[in-house]
Amino acid sequence: MILGLEISRTFAAAVISDDAGAAQWAMRRDFPPHAPPATQWVSAIELCRDLMHRAALEPPQITRAGVSFEGRVSSAGTVRNDPTRPGWAGYDIPRAVREHVGIPHVFAASRTVCEALGEAQSGALQGQNEWLYLHLGRDLESALCLQKNVRIESDIGGLVIERDGALDAFGVRGTLRAYCGGAALESRARSFGMSFQNASEIWALAPSNFAAQSVCEDFTSRIAQGIGGAISLLGRVPICLGGDFGRAIFPSLEKSLASKLRESTGVSPVLIAAKLGEDSATLGAIALALQGTS
Repeated sequence: MILGLEISRTFAAAVISDDAGAAQWAMRRDFPPHAPPATQWVSAIELCRDLMHRAALEPPQITRAGVSFEGRVSSAGTVRNDPTRPGWAGYDIPRAVREHVGIPHVFAASRTVCEALGEAQSGALQGQNEWLYLHLGRDLESALCLQKNVRIESDIGGLVIERDGALDAFGVRGTLRAYCGGAALESRARSFGMSFQNASEIWALAPSNFAAQSVCEDFTSRIAQGIGGAISLLGRVPICLGGDFGRAIFPSLEKSLASKLRESTGVSPVLIAAKLGEDSATLGAIALALQGTS
């Protein structure tokens, strides 16, 4: 049996699958508001134990586990210094799961890498040997696979598209992530005096609201600029858009984004919408464990 664990900013989710990766049992638990890392970790471990109890499984019956973490993770599964996840830097996720749950083989990666692996295993990227996966949620993150090798170090969001431009979450000016995450879109909309609940709502307002239309057109131009830079380096690899914001806007974004990319690169891009929804990172953690690499 295989355990997949997702640790988000606000919740933990766990899945137990059979040895082929087919999900059998699943649970989810929200973290208390503003919970520190230690509280989040304890809650995630308790969730794993409760799920194992529900499935009537002992730790020796689970041979491996995959962990998806919403933050930067090294190839060895250690949380990197990340200003968006204070208090987690240096945490060795595989070692902690081995010690606290008793599973011998544990692999960990960032949420975006796990989402992409999930899509490659059982979603929109099945059968693709090469791809660029973009997570569009609160932030913009990416994962890249070339010749069946997932390049975890991929950071399309770090491409500088405007010198001396806006600051991103890592203190770098003018990057793609500074303009094309959901939080960046919301900030831009606030500068126009708009009221809204989230980035997807701003996008839905665009057909009838001039300010929202302007914000969304700027977003499209900038993300096309960043993806165009990636295409110039990678060639015509399929580009998959996931994340809650990415999935919500894909139907209305696809045509205009493809047109801008053709104009700027001369290449007709392959744009694909992610299919696995909000469970993609947890299912991707199972795929990570099946793959057996961090």
